[in-house]
Amino acid sequence: MKAGIIGLPKSGKTTLFNILTGAAQPTDRFTVSKETHVGIASVPDRRLERLRDLYSPRRYVPATIEYVDIPGLRTGEGAESPDLVALKEVDALVHVVRAFEDPEMLHPEGSVDAARDVESVNLELVLADHELVERRLGRLEQSKKRGLDGEEQRELALLRDVVLPALEGETALRELGLEGEDEKRLRGFQLLSAKPLLVVLNVAEDGLSAVPEVPRAAGVEIVAVSAPIGDSTPISKSGCVPWATSA
Repeated sequence: MKAGIIGLPKSGKTTLFNILTGAAQPTDRFTVSKETHVGIASVPDRRLERLRDLYSPRRYVPATIEYVDIPGLRTGEGAESPDLVALKEVDALVHVVRAFEDPEMLHPEGSVDAARDVESVNLELVLADHELVERRLGRLEQSKKRGLDGEEQRELALLRDVVLPALEGETALRELGLEGEDEKRLRGFQLLSAKPLLVVLNVAEDGLSAVPEVPRAAGVEIVAVSAPIGDSTPISKSGCVPWATSA
């Protein structure tokens, strides 16, 4: 499995990436990384460990997750963000949302507002998808001159009649609930707002008892952790890192 880690600058996403993968990427309070980081984490599975202990196989290969941590998104970039291209082939997205105060580290939007940030990043993904869909539709319209085959006609209908209107209405494609061939066809486009999303609310160490409310939608899971800049241990409501152990 491959997951992309996204979020606004100074959300704590690279700190979380380091914790999950054992990496040591810098997480300075006053500078913003412009690099994409890739790391792999083993997925603990007590059932598999028990089988290993019972049968002592020659090889023991636990499941792994590859994490791609892109630079912090800037609102308004949308389709112009080159870093979003690195997320095209991931299976799911992890959006780290800052929900902790730190007077020494200004929020890029001027204040801490988890609900606003969830909506802002969702819009950036929608805008990026909108650009890609418009380009694909343009190519299909040009291909009409030679005649479209059956698959191209179905693709055109899906993008023109279902996908584009949703994006123009600022709706993430994962909310469409497509099934069957349409779902497979949409998945093949590798559009970002269609990917399953885990929203990680990054709260202060003492903030798990007061987790902020954020928008909930189809295809989105929400967890709370404590992994502010400089901390070393994430803590969720269940005491574990749920997206690493249950993915």
